[in-house]
Amino acid sequence: MNIILVGCGRQGRLHAQCLAKLQDTFNLKIVGVVDHSPERAAAMIGTFPALGFDPKDVVQGQSLSTLARELDLSDTIVDVVTTNSVHHEVAMLAAENNARGILIEKPIADTLDHARYITKLDRPIFVMENYLFSVITNFVRGYLDENNLRPRFVKTEFSKDRRRESFDGRGSLAGYVPHVFDVEMPHQIALAAHLLGPSRSVYDAWCHDMILADGRIVDHGEGAITLSHGDGATSYNFSSLQGHHCLSATYRNARIYCQDDLKVFCYFPTTVDLSGSVLIYEGEKLIGRKAFFDDSLTEALRYALACCRDELTPLNDAQFGSDVLEVITSSKELAREYR
Repeated sequence: MNIILVGCGRQGRLHAQCLAKLQDTFNLKIVGVVDHSPERAAAMIGTFPALGFDPKDVVQGQSLSTLARELDLSDTIVDVVTTNSVHHEVAMLAAENNARGILIEKPIADTLDHARYITKLDRPIFVMENYLFSVITNFVRGYLDENNLRPRFVKTEFSKDRRRESFDGRGSLAGYVPHVFDVEMPHQIALAAHLLGPSRSVYDAWCHDMILADGRIVDHGEGAITLSHGDGATSYNFSSLQGHHCLSATYRNARIYCQDDLKVFCYFPTTVDLSGSVLIYEGEKLIGRKAFFDDSLTEALRYALACCRDELTPLNDAQFGSDVLEVITSSKELAREYR
């Protein structure tokens, strides 16, 4: 399988590192990189030898259309790891050039109109909601099914201290600054839907600005979305980009409350060692504990590449990504009304 990486920033480098772990499984080769900064693209290519990729024949360009004139995209998977506001443009170019598959970092797009446009493209599309493929998520789903447990309430908390990166403009372009609901919340909404079923309505939503020493970034600080799901289940999804309360480290967890006062707490990896855990409580008594090595992004990429290879319809297709963005868009509107 041939790969083109579109976007050579922090997340693009992370994708390259995860793809390197899958080289032997899929006989992967990175044949092109795209970035508006030639220096950043060259720096990306410079990391390839250490990852086991041959940099010799990698084509570099500032746009996917440039690479499409030199490479046959019909045998190539395009991995879109750019700012949200250009996802639809890159996906359109990839589809027009008959790309074998299109991987898109969450959220699928910056607007619902752009997301709906992507759903109409006649190409296999995968939205990178990696927590759906976490070994922790899979363990919990299996545990709930085996014990005939029905979650009634799920609380997710995905927080990080992003103040320096946001101040430096990460994810922003002229006229576009990501809302707090655009950063971690797509993962949370996708995870809640995976555990409780699709959202039926937005009960409540709120958000605050990010406060900096010399100003603020509007609607970019912290916020929460409360959703109703099937069979009366509810999820509360909180995210902060200013650190979790007094904690500056990244913090990601999901707490699942079932009948008979049984609770399952999931702690997803936040460090480079990719260590996570699940704690199971009956009332206040700890009755189970399990540790995990959880490389969820690699597993999400493995799943997408296998679907491309075997021509399977994925769980995390463009419609799934659009449905998640529809919830986020409605939540932004509700939060705006409450301000």
